[in-house]
Amino acid sequence: VTTDGGTYDILRSQRVNQPSIDGTQTFYQYWSVRQQKRSSGTITTANHFDAWARVGLNLGNHYYQIMATEGYQSQGSSDITVSEGGTPGPGPTNPTTPPPGNNGCSVSVQRAEDWNDRFNTTFSVSGSNNWTVTIRTNGGQSLQNSWNASVSGSSGTLTARPNGNGNNFGITLWKNGNNTTPTATCSTG
Repeated sequence: VTTDGGTYDILRSQRVNQPSIDGTQTFYQYWSVRQQKRSSGTITTANHFDAWARVGLNLGNHYYQIMATEGYQSQGSSDITVSEGGTPGPGPTNPTTPPPGNNGCSVSVQRAEDWNDRFNTTFSVSGSNNWTVTIRTNGGQSLQNSWNASVSGSSGTLTARPNGNGNNFGITLWKNGNNTTPTATCSTG
């Protein structure tokens, strides 16, 4: 994954009969390891979670997360400041800029109803009646329901196409520990 000015390798390791947040068990750990050294900067954790989910490394449900730094064969210290990203929940419509060559098709994403375990997101397509919307969910989230479009996929990347109910549609996502609103892009055809 490339984010925050660096490229990271994504790794998975299996921990066998090791202490975990649920007692001693076998589980997977996911890692993003920066390819280039640096002495300071920002790490947008959500970008790593999203990248892990895109390659099938879903986080599932968690009670907490750990943010740490490691300097392998190095000296020094680190100061970590943790801050929350954007405000979850209903907010303004965030139009997605159409990529070049998509004949002006664009999609806006709106966070809607929100519950403890799931939330709704609505989408509005403009510029075409023959569209494909690619929805990128965030680590651990999974599709519960959809309306006014044909939606395929269950987690990671979902694909929505018109089903005769116009250009406005929506989905319900199980949070599974991740309350981040999905992003979307639109293409014609």
